Amino acid sequence: GLTGPTGATGASGPSGPSGLTGPTGATGATGASGPSGPSGLTGPTGATGATGASGPSGPSGLTGPTGTTGPSGPTGVGTTGATGPSGPSGLTGATGATGPTGTTGATGPTGTTGATGPTFSTYRVGYNVTISHTAGVFSYTYGSPLAAGNYSTYVNFHGLPNTGFSGNAVMPMLIMLTSTNTGFTFEIANVAGTGAVLTPSAASYPFDYITMPVN
Repeated sequence: GLTGPTGATGASGPSGPSGLTGPTGATGATGASGPSGPSGLTGPTGATGATGASGPSGPSGLTGPTGTTGPSGPTGVGTTGATGPSGPSGLTGATGATGPTGTTGATGPTGTTGATGPTFSTYRVGYNVTISHTAGVFSYTYGSPLAAGNYSTYVNFHGLPNTGFSGNAVMPMLIMLTSTNTGFTFEIANVAGTGAVLTPSAASYPFDYITMPVN
């Protein structure tokens, strides 16, 4: 048979639960820039900035030519100033050359004769005389005897002969033994100890002596 007419639509059923949110889609491309807006009004002029530091000086210009000297003014009439203090003395100059020797003056008068000195017959003097010894006792005889009487003799080494004495315990000293009108004797004693006679290493030595009469 023929199809019957469609029945009326039934009432909608209840909505089902919402599905899960899908992932966010990719960001779309940036759109084209819009047209520029009109220029704004010109703002007020800003305050003037601080003055900058001065730049380095430029090179000096060339010196101009010297002008002509003006005429001299009239001479002033000033009073004489006080004398200044004296300056220090200058260095002493070198000694001049010695002048020529003058002529020899006339010979002066002869002076009075001095008093007569003692005659050699009253004393004896020896200089650098070699005197020998025997067992440390030195003996010397004059070439000619003095007049009879009492005499004193002083004797000492001539120079610094080597006697061979050494050590702190030895202090040699010349000791006169006899002094007569014909000669004298002496020895070298050790005055640091018992006064024993010292025998020098050489057989003889140089001496100086003087013998004078005793008043």
